[in-house]
Amino acid sequence: MGKARDEDGNPALCVFSTATGFEAGKTYSKFRAYALLNHAGDHGGAARELAAQGYGGHPNGNGQAAAGNDPAPQMVGPVDGTQMLDAIVAFLKRFVVFGDEAQVVAVALWVVHTWAFRAALTSPRLWVNSPTPECGKNPGHGGPGPARA
Repeated sequence: MGKARDEDGNPALCVFSTATGFEAGKTYSKFRAYALLNHAGDHGGAARELAAQGYGGHPNGNGQAAAGNDPAPQMVGPVDGTQMLDAIVAFLKRFVVFGDEAQVVAVALWVVHTWAFRAALTSPRLWVNSPTPECGKNPGHGGPGPARA
């Protein structure tokens, strides 16, 4: 992996040769390289295999990794909406720098909407903007990290 780094500063594999299964000039995280080499690029299959080997874990600490096609969790009884929104706001603030409190509340409400969009006639889009290019908005590289919304 050497000194090559991805956008988030994590070690990355940088490929220069066209004589491999990798795309030349592209950087690959350890997981992407593993998935390509061992699972023909199937990230879900790679994640399941790594989970079966004991890597990773469920965010609630029960030691079980989430499978790619698990159904959405079901509600058990009434939910306190204020408590739920506060928890979502706290989670978002761990990974994203917001300009003000109204922005994080708007994103939290959008997150709730994504769970109930079938009940709505219209659906809002979430617009993520930043003051500078390449400051971490892209969600497709390596999971949550510092970003600006």
